Amino acid sequence: MRRAAAGLLLTLPAAACSTAGAQDGNAVAYVVSDGDLAAMGVNRPHNLAAALNEMLLADPSATAVLERWCAERYIADPPVVVAEVDRAARKPADAATLARLRAGADQVAYRRVRLRCGATVLSIADNWYVPDRLTPAMRAALAGDTPFGKVIRPLDPHRANLAAEFDWPGRAPSELLRHRALVSAADGNPLAEVVETYQIGISAGED
Repeated sequence: MRRAAAGLLLTLPAAACSTAGAQDGNAVAYVVSDGDLAAMGVNRPHNLAAALNEMLLADPSATAVLERWCAERYIADPPVVVAEVDRAARKPADAATLARLRAGADQVAYRRVRLRCGATVLSIADNWYVPDRLTPAMRAALAGDTPFGKVIRPLDPHRANLAAEFDWPGRAPSELLRHRALVSAADGNPLAEVVETYQIGISAGED
C-alpha cells in the first residue's frame, strides 16, 4: 500500500521479517518476525518505525532524535548515540548528490557509520559531506566516533528531507525505515547528503 505524507512517498512493507539474529563485535543486530516480537511482548517494529519517522521529519537533527528515542525507551544508560565508522567503506557520490551539494567529486568526502546506543544498532548511515565547509575542529572530530549531527551542531544545521521509505528494492528484513536528506548550514550552504537506514534495533527497550 502507498500513501503520501508530508510531501513524501511512503511505501509500507507487506511481508513480515524472517527470524534470525546476528552479533558483530560490540554491536547487536536483530532480525525477528512480528510474531516473535508479539510473543516477547515487544511492540510491532513497523508501528515504531512510523512513530520514529514522524519525529525525524519534524526535527533538524537525526542524532538528537535518536538520543531522545534511546532515552524514552530506556535502550541504554546513558542514552548516548555513538558512531562506529567503517573506515574501509568507499561509495562515490552520484551526479544528483553532487548537484545538490553544489560541489565537485574531488570536494566531497564519504563516511559510513553504524549509529548505536549502548550495544544496540539504531541506524546505518551513508554520508557524503563537503569538508571545506566545516571548521578544522569539526573535520578532526569526524575522524573519531562522534555522530555527524553532533559535530556540525554549532552551524545550526537544518534538513531538507528528500525521501522517506518503509519499503524499497533490496530492503533487508532487519531494515525498517530509510531517509535521504540534504543537510545545510543556517546560511543555506549545503554541508552533506545522508542516507539513513533505521534498523530493527529501534524496537529495543521498553515503552
